[in-house]
Order: sequence, then structure tokens, then C-alpha cells
Amino acid sequence: MVGVDGGLTKSQTHKNANRTKRSRTYRKRKQSQDFCFVSSKSFNKFLEKEIGIKKGDIESNVSKIEERLRPQAAREVKALFLLNEIAKTENVQVEPAEVDKAIEIIANQVKKDKKKLLEEYEEKDLLQNIIEQIREEKVMEFLLKEAEITEK
Repeated sequence: MVGVDGGLTKSQTHKNANRTKRSRTYRKRKQSQDFCFVSSKSFNKFLEKEIGIKKGDIESNVSKIEERLRPQAAREVKALFLLNEIAKTENVQVEPAEVDKAIEIIANQVKKDKKKLLEEYEEKDLLQNIIEQIREEKVMEFLLKEAEITEK
């Protein structure tokens, strides 16, 4: 399956992520449920399989879709607030060099010129997403490093 941007498949993305210095953090994270990797051609099949809704029934089943997705969305928002608070408390910063490296990796993955990709990200206001992702990864690394595991 190809990513929505025509880029890498989910397995290719996992393979590349596992090669980075943050691979330990990446492997411990709950993985995407494939939504990011659904092509436009198979989106309707994805909805039918994951939510039980057939093409054309989306508008009439909005409440069913919301009910199915609300718990996951709530967990993700709570986790985001918690990670942001930890980042503030621990003064987790993202350096320009880290953003530059992330853009370089993405450019290599999608086979685009780094400068052009950066321009696209700036035009589409996506650079902040990269910064937040790096910040979140750094917080997760901090938590894993500082965690004290106890058995009950």
C-alpha cells in the first residue's frame, strides 16, 4: 500500500524509522492503524473494514463514525497535553539542526530536493508538525531514560 502522498509504504516507513537513532523510541510507540497509509483508491474499503460503513453511507452514519473514533481521539489529545506539559517542565527544545536533519530524511524518502521540500513545508505550514514530532520523540526518550520500573 502506498502512502497518501505517493511516498513510502507503511513497511518501508517502519524500516527507515528503525534505522534512525530514535529507533528505540519508535519501536515502543503504538503504531498507526494504517489510516496514514490508505491510498485514495482504497479509502472506501478502509472505512468499510475498520468502521463498517460502505461507500455512500458516510453522511448517514456520521454519529457511528464519531462514536467509533471518539475514544481514540480523546486518548491522543490527553497524551498530547501530557507530553506538552512534560516538555515545558523539562525544557525540551528542538534545535534547528534537528529540524534540518528531519527534512533531509524526508526529502531522501520521497526523493525530492531538500530545499524544495522545505519550501513546500513552509508554504503549507507543515514545519511546525515536524518540530512537534521531534519534540514529542525527545520527551518520549526522556521518559524512557528516567522511568523507574517496579513490579507489583
